[in-house]
Amino acid sequence: MRLNETGKIANDYLQEIPEHFTNIRLGAYVVMPNHVHVILIVVRALYCRDVACNVSTNNACNVSTDNANINPGKNKFMSDIPPKPGSISAVIRSYKSACTKWINQYYPEINFGWQSRFHDHIIRNDEEYLRIENYIVNNPKNWKDDKFYSGSQDT
Repeated sequence: MRLNETGKIANDYLQEIPEHFTNIRLGAYVVMPNHVHVILIVVRALYCRDVACNVSTNNACNVSTDNANINPGKNKFMSDIPPKPGSISAVIRSYKSACTKWINQYYPEINFGWQSRFHDHIIRNDEEYLRIENYIVNNPKNWKDDKFYSGSQDT
C-alpha cells in the first residue's frame, strides 16, 4: 500500500497505541484504503474485578474495521456506553477518535469517518497467530479483489 496523507495519519496513530496504552503491544498490522488490520497484544491485565478481568493476560486480538453487518440502531446504543479503561474497545475507540480528529482538522474536505464497529478475535495459539499474521501481511496483495477496490492502491 502507498499511504496517502490520511493513511499516514492512520498509520502514525496506530504505531503510537503502545505509548498511550502501556498494556498493549503491536503485532503485525496494515493500513488499507478502507480498513485497518492489527494484532494487539495484551501484555498484562488491567482493572481486574473479583470474578473476571476486562482484558486477558498474554492474549492477542486481531482487530479489523470491516463493513460487515452494520446495525445503526444497535451501534448508536453501544456507542453511548463507554468502554472499560484499558480494554480493546477503549484502545480502538481512542485510536479511531484521534485519527478522525486530525484527519478532519487537516483534510476537512474529505469528511472522514470510521464505520462504527470493529471485529475482534482472541488468538489462542501460535498456529492461529501465524495464520492471522500471514493474512495481515499479505492483505495488500488481495486489495484488487476487495469489493471496495476502486483501481487504487493508495490509502
